[in-house]
Amino acid sequence: ENNNSLQNKVNAILNTLEAEKVEGLEEEQFVSISAVSPKWKEAIYSNNKKINLQVGLRLEQTETIWVTNVIVGTPIITIEY
Repeated sequence: ENNNSLQNKVNAILNTLEAEKVEGLEEEQFVSISAVSPKWKEAIYSNNKKINLQVGLRLEQTETIWVTNVIVGTPIITIEY
């Protein structure tokens, strides 16, 4: 697993939710994307850009396997991820 795999997973989630990426942060084992989707009317603004969806993926290794934790929030994620 790597960032490419995380990015592919984020893209699949965004496609499913008909969302378009607005901004994001990408690290080796972490990806956080703010996006906008027509599926939700309420939104907030970040840097004068409308967002109503946030997706965070973190790759973690357990004793035996790699696990991808996925957190989705609308309009934003309100917990630590």
